[in-house]
Amino acid sequence: MDPVTENTPLDRFPGKTLDGFVIEQPLGRGGMAAVFRARDPQLGRPVALKLLRSQAVRDDATRVRFLQEARSAASLHHPNIVETYRAGETGGVMYMAMQYVQGRTLEKVLRGEGRLPIPRALKIAGDIARALEAAHGAGLAHRDIKPANVMIGPDGHVTVMDFGVAKPLAGEVMDAREFAGTPEYASPEQHGSGAVDGRTDLWSLGVVLYQMLTGRLPFVAESRAELRAKIAGEDPIAVRDLVPEVPRAVAGLVERLMSRDPSRRPGGAREAIYAIDGVRRSMALRWP
Repeated sequence: MDPVTENTPLDRFPGKTLDGFVIEQPLGRGGMAAVFRARDPQLGRPVALKLLRSQAVRDDATRVRFLQEARSAASLHHPNIVETYRAGETGGVMYMAMQYVQGRTLEKVLRGEGRLPIPRALKIAGDIARALEAAHGAGLAHRDIKPANVMIGPDGHVTVMDFGVAKPLAGEVMDAREFAGTPEYASPEQHGSGAVDGRTDLWSLGVVLYQMLTGRLPFVAESRAELRAKIAGEDPIAVRDLVPEVPRAVAGLVERLMSRDPSRRPGGAREAIYAIDGVRRSMALRWP
């Protein structure tokens, strides 16, 4: 099969076979890989087939990262986390076969709908927190929670994807020169201000919740250095200043998740779930 390059038309691949998987249609292309819907004829099920770009295959560090993602994701089994079935290399093409999830990414939902109704935003945040609880329980920090890595199914089911930069929960101090993740959603410690553990994902969850409630990111900048300085030293515009109808308890939850001091965030994903569910219950009592 032809290798995947930066400029290869993705419509060239449907009908081709890779290690038994029959490629059906392209789903998207990222900086490191392209993703296709494919079929596993032996089990008769659709899969999402992630193919590493040929340039990346030649880079040892990228190959290691790709296999790390496969191993990390394969160790996780939870309704809110995408399942990884198999990974391998054939004919010079590295691939990962994953559960095919129908729906749209949260990124596309926000792009099309703008800010979300408060109950819906809280439900999505709670499901992301449940995925994080499972990942953290397995000893992994995701480190790249963002709308593009969250799928929303036709029935509203939430699935967290892409463990490509996941790391063990080791409290590693990050070097800002070795950043991994997405800058707009990364915590101060991911930008190089301290040890990174599972609470970095809670900051990112707070950013996603802020965006769902307000329709905008809390921090924007023209350069990575400017963004890092804002995240490290500035407070975003308060949620209620942008959307006054957001209850104080919901706004307070966002502020707690996005505390620059990790010790002021929820102590873990389970505590975040309790907080989110508590706010949802109070809203249900207030607005039946």
